[in-house]
Amino acid sequence: MRRRTAGSPSTSTTTRGGCSSRVGARWPRTTSSSTRPCLALALGEGRHDRQPRAAEWLCARVYATLGHPEPALRHAGRCLDLVEAGGEGFEEWDRAAALEAVARARLEAGDLPGARNACALATNALTAITDPDDRAQIAAELDGLAGLLDRA
Repeated sequence: MRRRTAGSPSTSTTTRGGCSSRVGARWPRTTSSSTRPCLALALGEGRHDRQPRAAEWLCARVYATLGHPEPALRHAGRCLDLVEAGGEGFEEWDRAAALEAVARARLEAGDLPGARNACALATNALTAITDPDDRAQIAAELDGLAGLLDRA
């Protein structure tokens, strides 16, 4: 994606506070003490003020990958609500990314039918993405998620 923003499907791989900010990786389950730096990174730098839907996506992703389904579901739901409400500053890939976050959170919560449904909706939302690089990035995330769903 040419326009990298907080919450886009690909983020930096730098490390701060012992937590990789590359949220595309499947992190191992961690203890609550090691969760704090990751969440601080996701919540940090005023992202909620500038790009709330991106911050919600990132928080949902971090919580899901760290094995905390309840907050992952809450943040993924907020992200999808913000995207569906529309407004300025939205990208054509935001809906697919929000639905991917919902699917991942539902998978972590053990809601396989809900996760499969959200994954299918996200896959359908790919058709609205005209930039092939943007579409490929989210499609890759969805392919990985589909693999997790197949093994669940």
